[in-house]
Amino acid sequence: MNYEFNRHKSLGCNFTIEFNVKNPKIPELDYGLLLFEYETGEFTNQYADKCFKEIMRSGYGWLQDWSFAGRMNGWFALLCGGDTSVVQTKSLERIEAIVEKYFNKYAEEMVKFYKDYEI
Repeated sequence: MNYEFNRHKSLGCNFTIEFNVKNPKIPELDYGLLLFEYETGEFTNQYADKCFKEIMRSGYGWLQDWSFAGRMNGWFALLCGGDTSVVQTKSLERIEAIVEKYFNKYAEEMVKFYKDYEI
C-alpha cells in the first residue's frame, strides 16, 4: 500500500500520514445503492472510522483524527500531532497493515453493510 507524509498537510494538523486508497474494488450492488453510497459515503465513512479505531487501539498518542483527502478522496489521511520523528518504522508498518486489511476487504464489507439496506 502506498503512503506519503504531508501530501495534504493543510488539513489543520502538524503532519499527516496518507495512504493511497484510490480505486478500491467496488462490489456488484444495486445501482441505487451504489449511487446512494457515492452521494453520502455512509458505508465508506463508517468503515474508515472503524479502521481508525483499530489503529488507535495501538496507543499512538500522536494520532489525532482521520480524514479523506485529495480531489476524489483517494487518500486516507491520519492527522497527527508533534513531528514525524515520533513515527517509528515498526509503528508505520503496523498502521500500514491495518489500512491495507481494510482496503482489501472494502467490497466484501460493503456488500454486508448494504445486504438488508433500503433507500
